[in-house]
Amino acid sequence: MSINIKVLLVEDDPNFGSIMKSYLELNEYVVELKKDGKQGLDAVQKDSFDICILDVMMPEMDGFTLAKEVKKLHPDLKRHAQLTEDESKLLDFQVGKFTFTFTLRTLTLDDHVQSLSPKEAKLLRMLCESRDGILLRKEALVKIWGDDNYFNGRSMDVFLARLRKYLKPDPAVEIANIHGNGFRLNIGE
Repeated sequence: MSINIKVLLVEDDPNFGSIMKSYLELNEYVVELKKDGKQGLDAVQKDSFDICILDVMMPEMDGFTLAKEVKKLHPDLKRHAQLTEDESKLLDFQVGKFTFTFTLRTLTLDDHVQSLSPKEAKLLRMLCESRDGILLRKEALVKIWGDDNYFNGRSMDVFLARLRKYLKPDPAVEIANIHGNGFRLNIGE
C-alpha cells in the first residue's frame, strides 16, 4: 500500500540525510533530499510537498529562515525542526525591522546577516528579555562577564557600542543608557 506523502528533507549531514531518506522511503514516503536551506527553498518554489523536515544549523540558509520562507509560500505545510532543549527555549526576537536569532547568533535585516560574537548575542538577548524594562548594568556584567569590575564594565561598553552600530540602520531601535542603572532597548514605530 502506497501512501504517496511527499516529504522535503533538508539536511546538510550527508550520512544522516541518507539514513533519514532511506528510513522514510522504507515507510513508503516519497522523499526529496536537499543539502542546504537554499536548495530546500528552490525545491519548495518548484514543487509541492506534504511535509518538510528541516535541519536547523545549515550552510547557505539556516532552518529557521527556511521555515519562515516556506510558511510564506505554503502556510498550511507541516514543518518539523529538530531542536535541542536549549534551542527550543529561544528561537527569534523581533528587534524593530531586525530578526535576532540567539541560537545562531545572527542579526538579520532584509538579506543582510550580521554574525554576533557570543557576548554580543548574550547581551542583546538580555536586552530583548528586559525590553520596556531596565537591564541592570551589574546584572549583565555578572551574568556575561562573571564579575562587575571596572575592566569588564569597559569591555561591556565596547560590546554595547558594536550592538548600537549593528542596529543603526533601523532608526526606531535604540539602546538607551539609564544613568546610574543600566540600559533599555527602546523600539519605536
